Amino acid sequence: MALQIGRALGRGLRRAASTSGVVLTVATFAYQLVFLGSTYTLVVELVPPEQRAAMESEVGFTLPVSAAVAAVLALLGLVVGTALYVVAARALSRDPAALSSFPSDLYARRIGRATLSAIGANVLVSAAMFAVFALVAVPLLFLPLGALIALGAFLVAVPVVVFLSVSFLFVVFAIGVEDEGAVDALRRSWDLASGHRWRLLAIFVVFGALSGLASGAGTTLSLVDPLVGELVTIGLVSIASVAGYGVFADAFVQLREDEGGPGGPGTTGAGEPSAI
Repeated sequence: MALQIGRALGRGLRRAASTSGVVLTVATFAYQLVFLGSTYTLVVELVPPEQRAAMESEVGFTLPVSAAVAAVLALLGLVVGTALYVVAARALSRDPAALSSFPSDLYARRIGRATLSAIGANVLVSAAMFAVFALVAVPLLFLPLGALIALGAFLVAVPVVVFLSVSFLFVVFAIGVEDEGAVDALRRSWDLASGHRWRLLAIFVVFGALSGLASGAGTTLSLVDPLVGELVTIGLVSIASVAGYGVFADAFVQLREDEGGPGGPGTTGAGEPSAI
């Protein structure tokens, strides 16, 4: 059976509006606040002293910490952000009746292993995407009319990157919900997406556009007040992100139901963990 986009959108948004979705939205807002604040602080601290005042007025806000502390917070933020995505995958793919609770099992069960697996999978996918651009676009830059050829190569490479993005959309769900390792999660996501990539792409584009609109609204407000604009952007992007998680979680549940997947719908894991 083909993925039902209407069901994924309707039920997915209801998942995001549940108690679990609200908790995840607040957590996403807090995470982005610290991560962006530390990143902005690091940027401001690295520019020449005479330019810092101007830079601070542009970024909206910074944290009252040194550059070294900001760098540590930014690196930790990357790990925390990945862990948060794992927790979101677990929380929002449960049975709708369970979404009014947020048990500790969601963020305590093998979270270290799941986070490392998710980071490993992200590295592999990013490397594959980089390789596509490197192999297709870079060599053509040295040919005559390099700029035009590079543009053509770019137009060829982008669909490949989009294809990979859609194919590996369920990697974190496979890791968080089914306890797969990085490599097995890539295979699992590929199998789940097979035959449904156009529909998944449509959902992907919708929520990409929503995130873009959210960022655009915040950028507009930043012209009046950088701090207010940044906070509004973080808030709107957090809401759009969790809404996207909810919709993709419902798509994940649908596809598992269609194949009679391991553990069945609404479970938090199945089988023995596999190696990274």
